[in-house]
Amino acid sequence: MTGATAGPLSVIGVYGGDANNGGSAGNRSVTVRPARPSFSVSCAQPAEPVNSTVPCTASLAGFAGSVGGDGITWLATGAGAVSFSSHSCDLTSGGTCSVNATGTGAGVAEVRATYGGDANNAGRTRSTALRIGKATTTVTVSCSPGSVSIGSQTACTATVSGYSPTGTVTWSKSGGSGRVRFLSTVCVLVAGSCAVNLSATGSGVLVVRAFYHGDVDNSPGSGTFLLTVS
Repeated sequence: MTGATAGPLSVIGVYGGDANNGGSAGNRSVTVRPARPSFSVSCAQPAEPVNSTVPCTASLAGFAGSVGGDGITWLATGAGAVSFSSHSCDLTSGGTCSVNATGTGAGVAEVRATYGGDANNAGRTRSTALRIGKATTTVTVSCSPGSVSIGSQTACTATVSGYSPTGTVTWSKSGGSGRVRFLSTVCVLVAGSCAVNLSATGSGVLVVRAFYHGDVDNSPGSGTFLLTVS
């Protein structure tokens, strides 16, 4: 006997009798338990760099009856931050549904999907790890004016592109014959850029270097500018 629907039922047996035996009947109550389907969750790996979007899929197999339209709910926890295109999706008749996950903070997130179950199938929960990588940064350096005389000053600006970069930039001379004095060797990014002033002390061409130290969502990076002192 195979239960078509979960729940209690009464099984009745009837014996019709024969030439030597009278007929009889009996019954017994039984309970058909919900199926325990297998459940899995997967996300395309990795969501790199931060702000990238990948699909995540929940798959139900070995279910009883129809599961088309049954709901899956999605949740993310852990060090990485994730935003879902939707926090729920409905299973197809084949037992799958997908949402898009966008990494909004670098780290490893635990992506969890929950199937609530129905009259014939028990609920299940599964999770998978999704690694969200830091954004690659580009540091652009400019000095204005780009050519100065000894004793004059110039303002050098570092502009950092990435995923809303924050943090500090360290300045230095990385080569060349010209000489300068940095009035400050560190600046703090505001809206992705910051600047320092330099005073020219010796003629020649030099390389002004800005090094961005990175933050929780952005990788370190550096850029240079050729400054002429005459």
